[in-house]
Order: sequence, then structure tokens, then C-alpha cells
Amino acid sequence: MRRPADFIYPALPVGVLVAAWFLATHFLHVSSFLLPKPEQVALRLAQGLASGDLLPHILATLSAAIGGFLLGSGLALAVAAAVAESRWVDRCLYLPLVGIQSMPKIAVSPIIAMWVGFGLGSMVAMAAVTCFFPVFANSLAGFRGADKDLVDLYRVSGGSRLRILFNVKLPTAASAIFSGLQVAAVLALIGTVVMEFLIASRGLGFLIMDASTTLDSAQAYAAILLLGVSGAAGTHAIRAVGRRIVFWNPEASTGGAEAST
Repeated sequence: MRRPADFIYPALPVGVLVAAWFLATHFLHVSSFLLPKPEQVALRLAQGLASGDLLPHILATLSAAIGGFLLGSGLALAVAAAVAESRWVDRCLYLPLVGIQSMPKIAVSPIIAMWVGFGLGSMVAMAAVTCFFPVFANSLAGFRGADKDLVDLYRVSGGSRLRILFNVKLPTAASAIFSGLQVAAVLALIGTVVMEFLIASRGLGFLIMDASTTLDSAQAYAAILLLGVSGAAGTHAIRAVGRRIVFWNPEASTGGAEAST
């Protein structure tokens, strides 16, 4: 059972933000083109969900983000294990991967679209590229943080490199891996929306771009709120799974990320 405080504390800053939003739009006379009233956004959101108009856009964004998250995170975990286990792979891949991470993702998005095509594959690829490095960096740090004495004990006992990886290094790195996954879940959504800005005909990113051309700020804010809720829900789900899997390490539930994105 979750404690009530687990829900009350996150609700406090949200409540303050909504109150400030309400005051700004009702008493400070902020233009509705810049900041629509909260009730206008809530009404647009409720109408879109009740009619089902928002459902295809939500599913399009989430399917691409989840697909890219699984692809990018799985590849990042495998590459991190290879880099941690092989000095030769480390020398060949680490610096190029850091260089690729330094490239602005918005700059490579047209190239991804040309390579993969103007469809779901481009959104998945962009999400995978965006969420790769946090999982890679955290996983690598976790693998390299394994107890050297325990690793040596396995080696003198005849343990293979693969057995050491799964029995010693992977449990040690589990907390760091889940921290990277929490960051990657949010970045996968960001990568998906970036690509939807460019080529999509549906999705929450497409809704935001469409709203900007028609000056429908309520629609744009409704889509942004859905993205925020999706990111928070994804991060919370990964954090909950981390609590169950990495039960021996309470740091797995802190939600902190060890690597900068």
C-alpha cells in the first residue's frame, strides 16, 4: 500500500503551479494566445478524450516512444556490457559514442527521416537515439563499479566472464541501470515529439504544431499536459519495477540518475 504522502507531496507543486496559472490568466490579463485559462485547457482535454479525437494521437506518440525506448535501452545495455568487458571495444566505441551524443538531436532528425522513411520507423529511431546515452552511461558506470574482490573470487573459482557479468556485475549495476531507464523514458517522448514536429500526420507533437499554425493555444497546452502525464507515468512505472527487482538496494527507488543527459 502506498502512503498518502507519496501522492500529496508531488501534488503540492502542481497545485501551486495551477494556482499561479489561474491567477495570471484571470487577474493579470495575460493574453489567451500566450496562456489560455486552465478551464479552457481542461475543457478541450475532456472533450478530446470523451469524443476519442485525442486517442489516435496519444497512441501514435506512445507507441513510437515505447518502441524507441525498448530498442534504444536494449542496445545501450548491450553496448555498455561490451565496453565494460572489453578494453578493445572501449577504445573503439567510447569516444565516438560521446561525440554522437554531443550532436543536437534536432539537427540529425532530417537525416534519420531520409534514412528510415517518413513513417513510424523514423519516430522509433529518433526515440531510440535520444534515450540511448543515459542508459549506456549509467549501465557502464554500474558495470565498472562491481566489487573487484568478488570478481577476483569468481575468477579464481573458475567462473567464466559471462557468469561474472550476470552474477556479479549486472546485480551491482541494476540500480544505475534503472536510474538511466527513468531518464530515458522521458527522453524517448522528447525524441518522438521532435520527429513528429517534422514529418508526422498524427501524434501529440503534430497536435502542438497544428495548434501553433491555427493559434489554438488551448489545444497546444492540452497536448503538452498529456505529454507531461505520460512522462511522469512512465518514470513512475519504471521506478516501481526497480523497487521490485532491485529489492536489495534501497537506492533503486530514489529515482536519481547518475549520468548527465
